[in-house]
Amino acid sequence: MDEETSKPTGSPQGQAVPYRIEVRRKSPNHLSTWADNVQVSVNYFGLKVTFAEVMDVDREAGKVTVEDRVTVAMSPEHAATLVGLLQAQVKVYEERFGAIRKLPATPSPDQ
Repeated sequence: MDEETSKPTGSPQGQAVPYRIEVRRKSPNHLSTWADNVQVSVNYFGLKVTFAEVMDVDREAGKVTVEDRVTVAMSPEHAATLVGLLQAQVKVYEERFGAIRKLPATPSPDQ
């Protein structure tokens, strides 16, 4: 899904104009990381997704240590687009490799 639609100012009769990303390059600040924990927060203006890694699980104390790696903030419109892209890619993955196993439920702290 590299193609997106834009309504640039001055387009004929406000019609959507398709465009493709022709050049993609990594910023000097580009970050690539592993995440096995995700936290999502929302407010009126957008969403924040924090990707983290579980560093330690102390079953006796019922304590999990999680290290936040990166937080990505986005508009509700971009979040909705991301959901669609992820759903499409999960479908492709499952067609190629089979159903994705479900993670066990995480008990709440009072359980």
